[in-house]
Amino acid sequence: MTTGVLVHFKKKIIHLNSGNITIRQMQPGDIRRVLNIEQKNFLIPWSTRAFSFELKKNPHSLTLVAESDGKLIGYSVAYILVDEMHLVNLSVDKDFHRQKIGQLLLVTNIDYAKQRECQSITLEVRKSNWAAIGLYQKFGFSQTGLRRRYYEPNGEDALIMYKAIRSESSH
Repeated sequence: MTTGVLVHFKKKIIHLNSGNITIRQMQPGDIRRVLNIEQKNFLIPWSTRAFSFELKKNPHSLTLVAESDGKLIGYSVAYILVDEMHLVNLSVDKDFHRQKIGQLLLVTNIDYAKQRECQSITLEVRKSNWAAIGLYQKFGFSQTGLRRRYYEPNGEDALIMYKAIRSESSH
């Protein structure tokens, strides 16, 4: 069972202009809808097996979904490794782009990292994904490196982005 349980995030409802959005821990029954979004948004999508592993076997994995009126519209997967979070997957249904769903998932991950007293968050993003890069920069991420030919099948480079964070208790 995953040890990164979000007890107090599990039922948190955040109100946006687009309606009620709920961020909660991903459940095995969510995988089919998560895969639907994953397959639409990525050239080489994660598999059912990959998401199942994150949910059931990876004790370092934090898996979240965003719902609107009971419909799953986005998700994220991050790893907590000692005092660092590594955001490995964040995606939103194309019908819900530009409605701050990705921002809400990102903020929830940042808040969780602070609660776990992580010192930093890292991620990779396609060099051509200006919307995602802008979102990450808006929340204090900066480019710290480049992974050449990181993304398959076209060999696109990935920007390595980093955000230093402080726990709420250190203020």
